[in-house]
Amino acid sequence: CVKIVDQLIKEEEENKVITIDLIINVVASHYKIPVEKIQIKTNKRATVFPRQICYYFAVKYKTGTLDEIGRSIANRDHTTVIYASKAIANLRLVDKKIARDLSDIQTKTER
Repeated sequence: CVKIVDQLIKEEEENKVITIDLIINVVASHYKIPVEKIQIKTNKRATVFPRQICYYFAVKYKTGTLDEIGRSIANRDHTTVIYASKAIANLRLVDKKIARDLSDIQTKTER
């Protein structure tokens, strides 16, 4: 009976659905900012960077179409999502702190 329960728990963890809301919450928590800041329409660096990370992970985890991702995070279009995802992917390669942040966020998101 215990083995069956353990197996069910393991299967549940493997089938975890990663949503845009989960990504936004994890990123906001990581950068210690309110969720609302990621979703408001502003171009301040302190808000844009975490938002770009949300786009990056939303694309990585295929949480929807590019248009759906853009609309649900900060009411942006698909071109913003593409640009942000590529920018973060490139930064990850040259900036070790960002690479560590992304790794931490990914670990928290997949828990």
